[in-house]
Amino acid sequence: MSAHQNQVSAESSQSINRLLSVFLREPCQHIKHIQVKHERLQRRLECRRNQSQTSSQLRRYLRRFHFPQQQSYQNLLASDPRSRILVSFHFCDYIYGLHFLVNKVQHPGQVKVLSQRAGSALYWQNMRSAFGSRTVTSNVELLVKSHDVLSLSEFLRCAHNTLIMFCDLPAGCGEQTRVQFLQREAWFPKGPATLAVLNRVPLLPVIIAMRGREQHIVLYPQLEVAPIHEEKYPDCINRLTQNLVAILEQHLLSSPESWRYLQRLPLYFAEAKSA
Repeated sequence: MSAHQNQVSAESSQSINRLLSVFLREPCQHIKHIQVKHERLQRRLECRRNQSQTSSQLRRYLRRFHFPQQQSYQNLLASDPRSRILVSFHFCDYIYGLHFLVNKVQHPGQVKVLSQRAGSALYWQNMRSAFGSRTVTSNVELLVKSHDVLSLSEFLRCAHNTLIMFCDLPAGCGEQTRVQFLQREAWFPKGPATLAVLNRVPLLPVIIAMRGREQHIVLYPQLEVAPIHEEKYPDCINRLTQNLVAILEQHLLSSPESWRYLQRLPLYFAEAKSA
C-alpha cells in the first residue's frame, strides 16, 4: 500500500471513529479501544467459521455457550403449533450460538435459515466437528437470491416450521423502514416483520450476549403480529421492526464491539434504496 493510500485509510478510519463517538456517545479515545476489540472478535469469528478447527477445539469452545431458556423454548414449540420466524442479530458469535440453539432443542418441524450467501464446505465441516453427525447441514440454507416471498410463505404456512432471519442487515439487503435508533431516525430491514404479518406467524427475537467469557443465548418474548387499534399494515410492520431494533440498541450500547456491522453504523442513518 502506498503512502497516499495509507493516509487516505487513516483519515477514513478517523472519520468513522468520530461518527461512532457521536452515535454511541463515547469519547473518541474509548472508540479506538472498542474498534480494536471489535476487530479481534471478528477475526476470531471468521477463523472459527472458515478455517479448519478440530473437534476438541470446538467442543471446548462450546462450553462457553449457555441457553438458560432452553426448556421454555422447548415448551413453546410443544404448546404452540404455529410456524414462527426466529429473528436474530449479527451479535457476538451468532454463528455458533444459533447452531447451539438449534441443536439443543427438538424442533417438531423443519428449521431453515435465510442466508445472503451459502456457507463454505469448510464452514459445514466445522459445524459437524462442533456438534456431531446429527447437526443441521447445508440443506437448512435458503439463499435470498433463490427464494422469494411466495416460497418463504409456503414454508411458513405449514405447521411447526422455524425460519431463521436477521433483522440488522445494512443497506442493500432488501426493503427498509424508518425507525428510532440511538436517538435518531435510522433505516432497518422490514423483511422479517413483513413476512410475519403476511403469513400471520409470530416473531421470536433471539440474541447472543457476552457475559465475561461466556456467551448466553437470550430469547425475548414472542411478538404477535396482528395489527392493534386498527393500525394499517405498514404501521404494524414498522412497529414490529422498531421492537426488534430496540433489542439491538440495548445490547449495542452495553457491548458495541460485539456487533458485526459496527463500522457500518453511520450508513444506517441514511435512507437507502430497496435492493
